[in-house]
Amino acid sequence: MVQTFLKIYDYFRRNTRLLYLLLALCVILAAGGLFLLHFDEDVSGFLATGREHERIGYAYRNIGGSNKIIVSIAMADRSRETDRDLLMDAADHLAGLLEKEPVRQHIKAITYKADPGMILQVSSFVTDNMPYFLEEEDYARIDSLLQPEILEQQMIRVKQNLLSPAGIMLRNTLLTDPLLFSAPLLQRLQGFRPSGHFTTVSDYIFSGDRTEALLTIDAQYSPGDTGNNKKLIRAIDRAIEETIPEFDNKVSVTPFGAAYIALTNAERLRKDTWISVAIAMVIIGVLLAFYFRNARQILLIGVSILAGSLFAFSMAGVITSSLSLIAIGAGSVIVGIAVNYPLHFLSHIREGYTPRQTLADIVPPLTTGNITTVGAFLSLLFLSSPAMRGFGLFASLLLLGTILFVLIFLPHMVRATGPVSNTLKFGRLTDSSPERNRWIVLALLIVTVFLRVSDKGVVFNANMQSINYMTPVQKESMEKLLDRTQGSQHVLYYVSEGTILDEALEHYEAARSQVEQFSRSGIGSFLPSRSMREERIDRWNDFWSTRKGPFLEQFNALARQNGFREGSFSRFEEILDRSYPTGELDDFGPILNNLAANYISEKPGRSLVYTMLHVDSQDAPSIEEELNKAGSPAFAFDTGSVTRLMISSLSSDFDYVLWICGFIVFLFLTVSFGRLELSVIAFLPLVISWIWILGIMSLLGLEFNIVNIILATFIFGLGDDYTIFITEGMMHEYAYGKKMLSTYKNTVALSALVMLAGIGSLIVARHPAMRSLAQVTIIGMISVVITSYIVPAYLFRKLVTKRGRYRHTPLTLWNTWWSFIAFSFFLLGVVFLSVSGAVLVLLGGRNEKNKLRFHTILQGMCRYVITHMPGSPIEVINSGEAGFSVPSVIVANHQSHLDLMAIIMLHPKIIVMTNNREWNSPFYKSILRFADYLPIEYLNTHRDLVRERVNRGYSIMIFPEGTRSADCSILRFHKGAFHLAEDLGLDITPVLLHGFGHMLPKDDLLLRKGKMTVKILPPIKANDLSYGITYQERTKAVRQLFIREYDALSAQIQDAAYYAPTVLHNYLYKGREVYDSVRRSMQKNSNFAEQIKALPVSGACFLEDHNRGEFALTAALVRRDLKIKAYIADAKKRELAARCISVPDNLTYTDKPDTNEQ
Repeated sequence: MVQTFLKIYDYFRRNTRLLYLLLALCVILAAGGLFLLHFDEDVSGFLATGREHERIGYAYRNIGGSNKIIVSIAMADRSRETDRDLLMDAADHLAGLLEKEPVRQHIKAITYKADPGMILQVSSFVTDNMPYFLEEEDYARIDSLLQPEILEQQMIRVKQNLLSPAGIMLRNTLLTDPLLFSAPLLQRLQGFRPSGHFTTVSDYIFSGDRTEALLTIDAQYSPGDTGNNKKLIRAIDRAIEETIPEFDNKVSVTPFGAAYIALTNAERLRKDTWISVAIAMVIIGVLLAFYFRNARQILLIGVSILAGSLFAFSMAGVITSSLSLIAIGAGSVIVGIAVNYPLHFLSHIREGYTPRQTLADIVPPLTTGNITTVGAFLSLLFLSSPAMRGFGLFASLLLLGTILFVLIFLPHMVRATGPVSNTLKFGRLTDSSPERNRWIVLALLIVTVFLRVSDKGVVFNANMQSINYMTPVQKESMEKLLDRTQGSQHVLYYVSEGTILDEALEHYEAARSQVEQFSRSGIGSFLPSRSMREERIDRWNDFWSTRKGPFLEQFNALARQNGFREGSFSRFEEILDRSYPTGELDDFGPILNNLAANYISEKPGRSLVYTMLHVDSQDAPSIEEELNKAGSPAFAFDTGSVTRLMISSLSSDFDYVLWICGFIVFLFLTVSFGRLELSVIAFLPLVISWIWILGIMSLLGLEFNIVNIILATFIFGLGDDYTIFITEGMMHEYAYGKKMLSTYKNTVALSALVMLAGIGSLIVARHPAMRSLAQVTIIGMISVVITSYIVPAYLFRKLVTKRGRYRHTPLTLWNTWWSFIAFSFFLLGVVFLSVSGAVLVLLGGRNEKNKLRFHTILQGMCRYVITHMPGSPIEVINSGEAGFSVPSVIVANHQSHLDLMAIIMLHPKIIVMTNNREWNSPFYKSILRFADYLPIEYLNTHRDLVRERVNRGYSIMIFPEGTRSADCSILRFHKGAFHLAEDLGLDITPVLLHGFGHMLPKDDLLLRKGKMTVKILPPIKANDLSYGITYQERTKAVRQLFIREYDALSAQIQDAAYYAPTVLHNYLYKGREVYDSVRRSMQKNSNFAEQIKALPVSGACFLEDHNRGEFALTAALVRRDLKIKAYIADAKKRELAARCISVPDNLTYTDKPDTNEQ
């Protein structure tokens, strides 16, 4: 990756005109892409796109009345008696102003008076067309009215009513329907009258207490069309401002509606944004000015973000047809991540590096951070919410566009300067190493555990009103409106849908039985579907087929009997005689025009029929669940359902995407770093910071909402960038020994401050949603910075250092895991041997046979452990039990804790002389005693016990060095073993151990891969004087034997392949490109075995290494007696090679190619 961008840089450095031509072309193409993009303001874009989510969202958006604005006209002085005439005059005046242009073009209708003519028209239509509306129970009632005695009584009652003072008003109704067949239908029409919370005064609509005149405006636009609603609201406000002075300020006029709330929110957002932006710009400007002290560089940061934004908009226009403005608004905070890219680049330039040097250093962390963060945001494309998918797409494109500009174009726009002095630095914060302080690390661990335990679960606030801003007057109006429309009951919408209105009505009629038990209001009963009309006409005809003739004969006779002229009830007779066609829904004009507006939604290809159910609020959820049967064309919801669905879909989606996002980030970290250990180091701070965020929010009682949950995920992405830079800084210092971490920390601190200033300044905002953003930002940024500063650096130091010194073999998951397994197996072996010894004692006592059995078990276990070391074969040279069948003193060089098992596995009849620490260890002292081992001091104090073991046929095993050799060399031999051999007249059996100190060194308890060799040398007879006459002489002579044999064995074993793992370990955790390059080089050249064979064994030589020093290092390790001077042309690679921890004293690097030294 680095070489790719360096090649691009070099090419455009030679062709600068071509670079700017390419930039101009990109800008032109990007501008063209902008014209393809359409913007969507619909908040329902946050809803999931599943069938259930979609249809509820659609129904919610198309509820009749959602575009209404209620204007309340009351006395300005509420203490005065209400002058209703004054309020009615004010209503007339205001309505008159609203009827004029230009405001009238924004209004569908204005209602402030009840229309008696409309009521009469609807009643007459229902009566004249009663067969379409009558239901089965109505026919039972009609049938009862046809009884002769009831019919006679009703005719008398009709006559009396007509002769009464009210007869003039009732005349039409009584002559059209004298027996009141339509009475139940007219009674049902009362459901469309205003509730008890409303009344009429002289046909003017008033509140129930008659203190407020009410005027309802039906807007042309939906509440989401803020642009046009703003024009309407401004016009209404102007009309109100003209009305109040007209009545000497005696009236107050208060408008309220969804459009007003939306505009209030927008204005509050705009004011808060300007205030917070002003504060942020001042703080950020000061920070950047003091940090860079270079206006050009500050301008280039803005240009980089602008380029990324242009790229995001244009590519979004190509990829998708529309993009949610909400998604863009949420995505705008991603600028906080994008600004990191030019910040890091320019910070490096500020340190005095050239653009090319900066690219070489900055590409790995920038690209790694970008890939992981973009991958995390692309995981949002798996969500079912269109707005969230748009957010993920826009954020990813913004980051991608910014980093491409920074890595391709920005290097050619900056000027290389020397280190800039007198600039803003964060001093101790960046130069300190808090990870080295055990108390700070312990405090971080304690705080993390405390916050995890104290986290009782952060509540997701599903109440959208809590993140809306309303003025006190609007809140009061909202409460009044809810009280007047719903009262103490809860409104549940039951919706039937179909491709056409007739189909939707059929679905309502099919499911009507489910809602008949509830108090309800709706149009379904008065707008029958075609099939229902046919059914009801058939029922009407069937009912009258046998009854009409006798009934009319009796009815007319009673009419004449009561003095009615012929034809008085002609309209009634016409209703009975008429032939009713099925007709079309358009024939129900009075119903559709006057009653149905709030209960149906009819659009091409989709129609909805609404029924409002009035239920107790506590029963609403269970009723809603019962009505929402899977697969039904009808469904129930309330205003909270939309929010709950939105929250539910976002919550489940965020749970899902959190795992997807975490997996993608972790995967890309592993791929980028090339090591699972480094990806864990970089990922763990994100987990800890998330624990901190949740814990602190839980303690402070803060809640997530639909706004700040997005920012929480953004902070996760920002933390990803921070922790990658800290990890890369540690790797750079480990690889090259140059201070880089403080530079990265400085930039991270600046980035965090910029973010805190940019979004944290919203803490002064009055809008709840914006203030919640600031709260989460402050908590999140503090958590991310603290964990990023401490955790990666602490864990990285644990990987590569021990007690302040670099490890020869860094910690890896492999050696840690197998060391843990080996230690666990060792513990189990100790337990098994202890149990075996106890069983043998219980069964047969401490007799010789049981002790030999125990020694055999011990030998078998040691052989199993040694031969099953992972990746480490063992070779025994000249082995055989014949060499140990006769007791002798076994001496061996000591390198590792594994040495003892390597000796014990050779023969069961071996007694080991142990040190006092093991002899007195409560963990396995019982094993040592049952095996008849002895402490080393017994050589002088209890020689008789040693002799007794020998007499039983056991050999005595002693490490004459007395301690393990740290570098595997042969240390000075102590004389005790040789004195014992002389005193007891025993042979000496030398056993040479090789590779054990490499596998498990003295100063480390971690296993490594390697080859173990046990070489049993020929025994030295007791009477063999070639090694000296005295035991002192033998001690020195045998040591020299070990040195010679060890060197010979090392020369045979320690070839290029043997040192290959050691060489590779020197390049571990120094960057994937470095490690992969070295590994490929060694594989391609077979570990340089042939090249090394061509080098002299000793003396001095010069060699040229064409990569990163792996050839020179391998050669120096194999040829220990050869002084090697190595040359690497690339200075950076030469620095890397010289920093390798395994570089021996016989290897030096030079910066001058001097071939004469070969």
